[in-house]
Amino acid sequence: MALVSVIITTYNGDTRGFLGKAIQSVLKQTFHDIELIIVDDGSLDKTPEVCREMAGPRVKYIRQANAGVGAARNSGIGAASGGFICFLDDDDEWAPTKVERQLEEFRKGSSRLGLVYTAIELIDETGNVVGLQRHEVPADPYKSLFFYNFVDAPSSVMVRASVLRQVGKFFNDVFVPAIQGCEDRDLWIRVAREYEIAAVPEPLVQYRLPGGRQQMSRNIAQMEQSELTMLALALKSAPPEIAKLSDSAHASTLTRIAMEYFAAGEYDTFRDRVRKVIRLGGSSRALLVRFALSFSPPAVRLSRQVARRLAPRRTA
Repeated sequence: MALVSVIITTYNGDTRGFLGKAIQSVLKQTFHDIELIIVDDGSLDKTPEVCREMAGPRVKYIRQANAGVGAARNSGIGAASGGFICFLDDDDEWAPTKVERQLEEFRKGSSRLGLVYTAIELIDETGNVVGLQRHEVPADPYKSLFFYNFVDAPSSVMVRASVLRQVGKFFNDVFVPAIQGCEDRDLWIRVAREYEIAAVPEPLVQYRLPGGRQQMSRNIAQMEQSELTMLALALKSAPPEIAKLSDSAHASTLTRIAMEYFAAGEYDTFRDRVRKVIRLGGSSRALLVRFALSFSPPAVRLSRQVARRLAPRRTA
């Protein structure tokens, strides 16, 4: 029985060519007491062959009918034997010390420490670093997660297996497949309600920004529905001091969604969401400026051109 179980979920991972790199980044960890569980969510390419070639004493391969990433992670959790569980998407990669550094945080922390995440590097399809995301743990993690997801990516997370078993009792599954795209934040909320959260400041995960994820992010209507459903679920079971923040939490979510509609050029829908934000008692100068610009698309294009020209240029 390994101390750490790593769950990679994949769907047609061989086609895009990153699955092998993800697997190798796990097998090359400086901490070796690891079992790797690859859950193939009904791939239609050569992913099964690739995974079966990798299977061995440290690597377990599970294939299931396509059910979505949340259901695939649940299958991996069910097969895991480790005391700690990590998740890795099939196009992300870990730095060699990722598991080691997170275990150090658990050893330093109290018995109430349930989850540790790391900073992440954003990379493009070719592996070039295009950004860095590093969020400190807020003073009130549980409350903050109703407003924004400071745990940037599931690939950065290590969580006690006992914690997953405990918080999973709220629902039939640890990850809730019905809120695709927000299953992770929903789980972090349930963890933060009962346990402490810590962060490793080093960027120990490379999070790839491929076309597939961008397409998912651009499906704004689906994202909006998932976020609002997730928020309703979380508020339904929240204590009174959190439940009373419902309007401000919804305003925060709709502000973020409105910005997505604005960026996509869907100005009628953008203005509708801004009006909802205002009715909920929210707003911001940035939102109101965009509201005014949205009545004149040429003004929007001009403002973007000016912003690009004023942006600092990279130097060699």
